[in-house]
Amino acid sequence: MNKIYIYSMGCHRRLLDAKKFLNYFRANGYKIVSNPGRADFILVNTCAFKKEQEDFAVKKIQKLKKYKKKLIVCGCLPKINKERLIKIFDGPTFTPGSIEKIDELFHSQIKFNALADANFLYKPHFLSPSHFQDIFQFNSKFFIFAAKHLKKQIEGEYHIRISWGCLGSCSYCNIRKAIGTLKSKPMEKCLEEFKNGLSKKYKNFVIVGDDVGSYGLDINKTFPELLNEILKINGNYEISIQEFHPRWIIRYLDRLIPLFQSEKISELVCPLQSGSDKILKLMQRFHNSEDLKRALFCLKKAYPKLKIITHILLGFPGESEEDFFKTLELIKEVNFDFVAIYTYHEKADTLSAGLADKVSSKTIKQRVKTTKKFLRNFKFYSKG
Repeated sequence: MNKIYIYSMGCHRRLLDAKKFLNYFRANGYKIVSNPGRADFILVNTCAFKKEQEDFAVKKIQKLKKYKKKLIVCGCLPKINKERLIKIFDGPTFTPGSIEKIDELFHSQIKFNALADANFLYKPHFLSPSHFQDIFQFNSKFFIFAAKHLKKQIEGEYHIRISWGCLGSCSYCNIRKAIGTLKSKPMEKCLEEFKNGLSKKYKNFVIVGDDVGSYGLDINKTFPELLNEILKINGNYEISIQEFHPRWIIRYLDRLIPLFQSEKISELVCPLQSGSDKILKLMQRFHNSEDLKRALFCLKKAYPKLKIITHILLGFPGESEEDFFKTLELIKEVNFDFVAIYTYHEKADTLSAGLADKVSSKTIKQRVKTTKKFLRNFKFYSKG
């Protein structure tokens, strides 16, 4: 029996991939081992969303190479920074957008796409100290917030991945090179997975996708249609919607309001990135701050207990002090339940790399410090 060691890091989507890898290898007769030294194969599922994660992935690959096993690298790094990876590793790779290549590499009888999608995160490395160190680097308050999420995951969150790929063209992002364009899961399959989770007594559901709001636009459906069909299903449950781009919230607002009034949607992750329309335009985010603020106010009014989580990206090229404080002001006005702070890091082959008026690292660090202090002054920062 061939033995394989799987290491995974990164977002929920990559951890769902890793869980399916585990199911795939078991279905094909492999033994999953927890010690890379005992493995015949080592599969490293990488993330390169930000520089720190990319650095961590590179170090992990270098460490695992020392075991002299058959090493395969997958995830986002092979596409996002192929040049850097080649310097340390010249073996086989594949990405989320070419995930079926795993069948060629392992000559498997049961094909990857023949297996059901995973509904749970790959846990072992999600719980590792190195992963915590990566997540919690921005602020200690995140630990309290993430710990509560972790408790829910341990107790059992049921994930439904409704789509793969993205329709966005954010000027700072090259993740779409790794994940590809939108591919929606058939609505009947999403509903089947939801009912399956309910039948197994799960109550906490997470709707996941690289760009959830774009769901269905490739199959003549929409996200509100899917959500409406899910909410027709009776049961004691609550839903968290992950990575809902503001453009889709604004576009579908009138159809979303009655759905949020169901009081079944407990949490919404909506990446703000900036409160400055000038910066949002340079980022190619395709929305403006006032429209987003109005939309989030409407959803909060529809269900006052709704928790709204956001991300902000500090130090984007051209971000002035005025732009920065517009972001803080919008955070205050919306009163988000949690704010995750990210800093701009230039990536090759992105439009933002060609923008002038770069913000110095010193200024970015100061803005992070100012933002942390700002957030501590408001009650919402300790919510969650």
